[in-house]
Amino acid sequence: MKRSSARLKEKAKASTGDQQDSSSPNVSSLPRKRVKVSESTGADTCDGRETDEDDEEETTGAVAEDSAYDIGDDEEALKPQKQSGGKGKGKGKRKGKGRASGLVAADPNFKKVRGRLGLLHKVATEMPLDVIFEIFMHLEPIDILRLSRTSKDLRKLLTSKSSEYIWRTARLNVEALPPPPSYLNEIQYANLMFDTYCHSCGHHPCDNVLWDCRVRCCRKCITHVLYSSSEIEEQYPVSFRSHEYEMRSILACTPGTYINRGRWYLLSAFTQKYNELKDFQGQKDGRTVQEWLVTVRAEDRQRRDANIIYEKWFRDRRNDRYDDLQERRNQRKKDIEDRLTSLGWGPEVQCLTTRWSFSQHKLVKQAAKLTEGAWNKIAPEIIKLAEEERIRRLQDERKTILQDRHTILQTLYDAHIASKGLTEVGYPPFGDVMESAIFDPVLWDTPLDVTVTEEAFSEGFKEIPGFITEWKTKKTRELLKLVQIFEPTATTNDLGLMTTLFFCQRCNEFVWYPQVFNHKCLSAVFPGIAPLSRDPTFNAYDHLRQYPWNNSLQRLKFADLESKTMKTILQLCNLPPDATFTTLDEFNPRLECLSCGSLVQGRLFMPWLRALHHVRVYNAVQCHEYITVSDAIKQKVIEAEPGPSALRRYGYEPAFFCNDCPAEEQSSMSYTTLTGHLESKHGIANDQITTEHWSWSDNVPRCCKVSDIVFVKLEEEDNVTSGTVGMDAATSDGNRVVAL
Repeated sequence: MKRSSARLKEKAKASTGDQQDSSSPNVSSLPRKRVKVSESTGADTCDGRETDEDDEEETTGAVAEDSAYDIGDDEEALKPQKQSGGKGKGKGKRKGKGRASGLVAADPNFKKVRGRLGLLHKVATEMPLDVIFEIFMHLEPIDILRLSRTSKDLRKLLTSKSSEYIWRTARLNVEALPPPPSYLNEIQYANLMFDTYCHSCGHHPCDNVLWDCRVRCCRKCITHVLYSSSEIEEQYPVSFRSHEYEMRSILACTPGTYINRGRWYLLSAFTQKYNELKDFQGQKDGRTVQEWLVTVRAEDRQRRDANIIYEKWFRDRRNDRYDDLQERRNQRKKDIEDRLTSLGWGPEVQCLTTRWSFSQHKLVKQAAKLTEGAWNKIAPEIIKLAEEERIRRLQDERKTILQDRHTILQTLYDAHIASKGLTEVGYPPFGDVMESAIFDPVLWDTPLDVTVTEEAFSEGFKEIPGFITEWKTKKTRELLKLVQIFEPTATTNDLGLMTTLFFCQRCNEFVWYPQVFNHKCLSAVFPGIAPLSRDPTFNAYDHLRQYPWNNSLQRLKFADLESKTMKTILQLCNLPPDATFTTLDEFNPRLECLSCGSLVQGRLFMPWLRALHHVRVYNAVQCHEYITVSDAIKQKVIEAEPGPSALRRYGYEPAFFCNDCPAEEQSSMSYTTLTGHLESKHGIANDQITTEHWSWSDNVPRCCKVSDIVFVKLEEEDNVTSGTVGMDAATSDGNRVVAL
């Protein structure tokens, strides 16, 4: 093989030297020379090409003589062609696409290309023109446009004047394509209508055609091709100042488009109109500038109206193209799904079809038809997606089964608490039950294919009483530690007094022991809480929205100042320290804040529960005193009070129950809905509604169930007091003022 290659190189060098010494033309230029002859003889006709037979024989012979290898400086072109057959029989023969071409590469970039070369060039130089034109007449404009860019010979052939009817016939092959406008020839029209490259940067594909400007431009190049009104004004600053009306009229008639709510214009078109205006002003043919502007506006309207049919056709074609591509993509996706289903991935296919990521996958979102060979190439990656989906599906099924088991347990636990009457004395939230691992053998160790019933939890509920006692003891010690930070001598018995208050930092409400165990904020969502250790992939806390009580003591604080205020309120009401809510609600005292009163607004009164919030909100400005009032003033204050704040705050939120409805029919409703319900179903008018007709929902804070503070002006001062206490308080602005 090396000797053969050396002989071929020497022969090539010898033949090259002979060609340089001889006066005969270069072999590589013969086909180009023949095109020139054909163009000179038959460029303006379509009947055929007149060619000298001697020239034809000379050209054919020259090409056949040098068909064994290419002539050039590159050594790779001189290497013999690789044998297609094996050793032995048929060793020197070549068949199929490996056959050597009889054409010489005109472009040095194609010298290393093996196989067939220059087929279109051969067609353009050897085939009769009438046959070429007959073939081209069955194509569409985009095909003719691409052919004209393949070689210089075809470009000369297709851009000649005699080839205009080819473009016209190709245009007629496109269904419903409107004829070109008067300002575009057939080639320009085909380039604007069918080309897919940006006329500015050459980006492909580009489907954005600015018909008003007669240019195809990608969105990145619009601001480089077009100019804003301010940029055009910078080009002609003097004219815009001296002839602003005329210049802006021309600008309004300049082709352009809207970008980001602003119109951008074609500078060359504006410059043309500007030059026409200067020429018109110099002619002085008797017409005024206004008449000329009327003509310009009419031409602008005519141009825009003419562009409508082209814009509509292009939009419809683009939509049809999109629909066709989408249909082929859907068919390819369906074929992939059928292939996966036949391989046993049916459940995974049902999940994949609903995922946007699968539809947008680079191997799925293609318009190419799924052949057997294409499937063999993409099958490994597609099956890998199905395997990942199977893992996700099994995990989702596991989470669903575990969540159902936890839901059954939660229902049983709530029923157990209600049957034992533990709602008033406090009980562990369900999040602590999950954390206790009492029911883990049923929840986690039972196989997933086994259905868990209510009877499966019966053994675990035998341990619940002991768990509740142990849990309350532990949490009580935690609360006692909070109290002992401020009162070191406090004991467990002090936790149950009304004078021991805790403050929830999530809802800004006061809670007492033991109701503090059932405060919803303390078992609500805790950011960053770790899932149960049994299965990190399934966080039962998040799925059930149930969390351990006051995790890490993040939300509950001891209210030291309000606890002291509560002791003072009991002293003012002559009640013992162990008084209950029932006793205090029956007494229903009204307290007056002497420091927050005003000569303009009047004296400030409030219920005892509001006094606690009054201390917390207005605690940092000045000292003030609380006193109790006589029954006469108390009655006047009650009449002046606006009512519970919840009636306004929860006017459109479900916070009330109708007491006149049976228990099985009761449902939480807003106060607005409650009033309409009482009137329509029970015949109770709004002015007849009392607290006997409705009750509070559990989600309403205690402080919202009492009236707001109120300023009252009394005609006679009543000096009856039973005690005072100094507090830090501030004046309250914007409250209701009632004159009595």
